[in-house]
Amino acid sequence: MQHPRPAFLSCLLASTALFAQGDYTFTKTSPGTIGKPLTLSYSGSPTNKNIVLGISSTAGPTPLKMINPGDTRSLKLGLEFATAWFAKASSGSGSFSLPVPMKNSIAGKQLHFQSFTLPGNPFIVDKISNDAIVQFGKTSFASPIQTTRLKEARAMAHSFINPGLSSSKGDLVIVGGGSGSLLGSFNIASSTEIYNFDTMAMTPGPTMNLPRAIAFTVTLKDGRSLIIGGVDSAGNSTKTCEIYDPKSHKFTRTGSMKVARIGHAAALLGNGEVIVAGGTTDLSDVIKALSTMQNTCEIYDPKTGAWRNGPNISSRRGLHAMTSLPNGRALLSGGLRVNVIFGVPIPIGSVPDCEIYDPTSNKWTAAASMTSSRAVHLYSTLALPNGNVLAVGGVTSGPVVTSAAPLETAETYDYRADKWTAAPNMASKRLLASTLVLKSGKVLVVGGAVGTLQQPLGVKSVQVYNPASNSWATLPDMPTARAGAILHQTPDNLVIIFGGQVDDKTTSNTLATLHL
Repeated sequence: MQHPRPAFLSCLLASTALFAQGDYTFTKTSPGTIGKPLTLSYSGSPTNKNIVLGISSTAGPTPLKMINPGDTRSLKLGLEFATAWFAKASSGSGSFSLPVPMKNSIAGKQLHFQSFTLPGNPFIVDKISNDAIVQFGKTSFASPIQTTRLKEARAMAHSFINPGLSSSKGDLVIVGGGSGSLLGSFNIASSTEIYNFDTMAMTPGPTMNLPRAIAFTVTLKDGRSLIIGGVDSAGNSTKTCEIYDPKSHKFTRTGSMKVARIGHAAALLGNGEVIVAGGTTDLSDVIKALSTMQNTCEIYDPKTGAWRNGPNISSRRGLHAMTSLPNGRALLSGGLRVNVIFGVPIPIGSVPDCEIYDPTSNKWTAAASMTSSRAVHLYSTLALPNGNVLAVGGVTSGPVVTSAAPLETAETYDYRADKWTAAPNMASKRLLASTLVLKSGKVLVVGGAVGTLQQPLGVKSVQVYNPASNSWATLPDMPTARAGAILHQTPDNLVIIFGGQVDDKTTSNTLATLHL
């Protein structure tokens, strides 16, 4: 690395060029893991210039008008590390690589970075990039983000990417959810929040048309996201739906389902339509939830914004999972089943039953059963990179569904062979765990809860499943127990954990990073 000449800072502070921040893109391409290189990349900067990397422990700002009243620009940096800033030649795109010392004491610490080019005309500073913040961490350890919190405590929320907002590589939109007692006085949010990957900051997003939680969200083929049903602020299930459009950054109403649903599941079909099945229309008490359990199915057409009736599934069930398959079909797995005899609901409990919907024939057909009876696994069932399906945790239940017990079992579904195969058990039981397929192809399982559906108690444990070796690795516990949290792997490969339920009454608004 070539450090700047001693005259550099005096030239910088004497410059007076007018400038709008963010003239070119500057982003993190590695997460700041202790003992590994930190890489920061830039693109779109002026060619045949020198580009300077500025580093600070604060966001400043350092207004250049302090040096010259005619200069309205500022850097989002303090100057305490200015002697460590350095420059190199730029051809318009490239990167800086910095060694991160092997010091565990820096875990959780943040540094601010910004770059700018010189010389300009008529002044030495030419263009200035956006700023970026790096939080350092130890491999496999979760560290709280002390500087950033959700504006509202949230659990059972949803998220999707908007590629065209403030971050250089898109932002994460956190939607709805709620706080309080998970199955009691749950405060439902209509608000949304935006997480900026570059600055690690949360800002308010557009408001949904209806407060809702425990909805189901499907990203359509055109990039829009469909939010389906759920429970509203009065605790009632809703048939309403809405669309988030990343281009307009707004929510608009779309066609309502024919049946209000909560505890339902949905999947994107190969033809671009969305299928939803099951669930219940009334969650006010156990008897009503069982009595209104659905075997109905509906299909959404994104072109018309309308729902139509689809063929019924084989039984009334809710809290099941649905997964899109590579062949364009949808797999429905497990759930809590209810039989109705002479109008009287007879709860069966969790089941291993599965079925597959084929949009070509518009029919459901029986599929191989799971190795475990499983329900409440809709948030911990996901498609693997090879197209197979992994289901972990959830609950098992007999007819008294309020006594449902968390599971430690896991299994995989081979859609080509129509076969479920038991995987090794997790190290701990968990329901409402958060799961994420990492860019490496491994699956991260974070938190969840033990206890019962009515009185869940969040857990801190973290595990990673490797499909290639069919094995689990246990990572250090999180600092905070969480169930129903949101996970996202950022473009720099950092995993961020948002909110979640701590116990049956307390919801978190905290964020944490996980370096993998």
